[in-house]
Amino acid sequence: IAWTYDADQAGPHTLELRYSLHRRSQHLCGFKVNGKRIGTMNCWTTGGRGSWGWDHIHVTLLKGSNTIEFAPSVPMLVDHLNVLFTGSDP
Repeated sequence: IAWTYDADQAGPHTLELRYSLHRRSQHLCGFKVNGKRIGTMNCWTTGGRGSWGWDHIHVTLLKGSNTIEFAPSVPMLVDHLNVLFTGSDP
């Protein structure tokens, strides 16, 4: 899954992801920003396809256009990504 985000200012941001995962236990999900792998998020089971959970990861974005890529290790549903400027180092 890929999004393009136009950041008003460069610096630290938090990405909040809303997802549904009906498999057991946790799964690592990778993130890339502007083509560079920036880390992984532990995606936990939400209990079923009708149940949703939130998780987050801290990233640094450039001012202007940024490409954010999410690569889950298993099939899951994703319906929302919030991008929040934190104003200080995460």
